[in-house]
Amino acid sequence: MLVQCAKNGKKAVFIDTEGGLSIERMKQISGENFDIFASNIIVLEPTTFEEQDEAIKRIEYSIKSGEEEIDLIILDSAVALYRLKEGGQTEINRELGKQMGLLSRLARKYNIAVIITNHIYSVFDEEGVIEPVGGTILKYWSKIIIELVKEENGERFAILKRHRSKPDGLKAKFEIVNSGLR
Repeated sequence: MLVQCAKNGKKAVFIDTEGGLSIERMKQISGENFDIFASNIIVLEPTTFEEQDEAIKRIEYSIKSGEEEIDLIILDSAVALYRLKEGGQTEINRELGKQMGLLSRLARKYNIAVIITNHIYSVFDEEGVIEPVGGTILKYWSKIIIELVKEENGERFAILKRHRSKPDGLKAKFEIVNSGLR
């Protein structure tokens, strides 16, 4: 989505909290035209939870001031730095909630697509429940939740876990290919 947004002449912001953004992969997906639209991609690389907060606030300022017209914000991952933050859990959760609330307001007010990736953990019980790190905060603020699964045979699926008007459990098979996804 990041590359496609930029190819379409729109601005996209990628907040990379894990150092996982690969310029080589973006070039591979975009083909020979990467240099033409690369200026439409803004990459922010916070290294602390406080810097993540500052990055989100800087995006808000850029949008409100008219400095940037942004169409897509990707936060990868919302909780990588959250898990490293020291302090009381209540305060950290409050800060995460404020960040998610701000992203939600920007999405609604300025018609911006916001994608948040997150880590999960398994609750070891009979049902094998999978929960997001950050718990109910991210569930509350997320309007659509999609789980990406790689099965033992190597097949990959995107499974709808939450949507306002579509039933849970809808599944789409996908492959990762040189040109992106198929």
